[in-house]
Amino acid sequence: MKSIKLSPEHLVAHRGHQKSFPENGSLAILDAIASGAKKIEFDVQFTADGAVALYHDDNMQRISGLEKNITDLTRLELGNYSASEPERLETRFANNPIEFLEDILPIISKHQHIVFFFEIKEESLNIFGEDACFTNLKKTLALIPDNLIFVCFDMSAVKRAKQEGFKQTALVFRDWVNRNSLLDDSNADFGFINYTRIPLNEMIKAEKPILVYEVKHQLIAKQLLDRGAAAVETFCIRSLLNN
Repeated sequence: MKSIKLSPEHLVAHRGHQKSFPENGSLAILDAIASGAKKIEFDVQFTADGAVALYHDDNMQRISGLEKNITDLTRLELGNYSASEPERLETRFANNPIEFLEDILPIISKHQHIVFFFEIKEESLNIFGEDACFTNLKKTLALIPDNLIFVCFDMSAVKRAKQEGFKQTALVFRDWVNRNSLLDDSNADFGFINYTRIPLNEMIKAEKPILVYEVKHQLIAKQLLDRGAAAVETFCIRSLLNN
């Protein structure tokens, strides 16, 4: 069988072009677009006063060099800190601000041909509750863009997202054996799973399209696509597309 040639349709830019820029922010997202990405994923956490921050971790040490939780601080307080990933990127982005969902809505609106997978992290749901998270989310997303897909590990939140106006949703899951029942119970349109949780050499088949993460190497990406993955998520989209 001839191996698939990688194209932008096969790849999801995980947290934007994370390899070269602080993850999840506009710099990483815009560079992913410039690299040719057609699918981009980013993460959000909620602040203590309900703002929707572009942030993956609850604890701020890795991204901001701060031993605090983002869920304990207000939007105003976050203005004192950066999203620079100091251990990984040193001082190159020392002044890069912590951004919020509304900061990238113009990018999402401008690039209607790009699919944006938007993941609410479990920590925020656990701390603030599903009702509060959706209430605060709707304050920012009065109109939900058609190219914005709701993503979460939490099945209840994924199911509710359709009721709240998201046209498409995706469930992140860990249990490969029960994938079809999980996707069915959550009413998700897509599934995300770490590819290492799929038995080696098993075809990647389910009742809904399956996207796999986290892929660094072109050969592994091609093998996963050959096995049936709908797309592969990567931190280094530019290098995968250019090789």
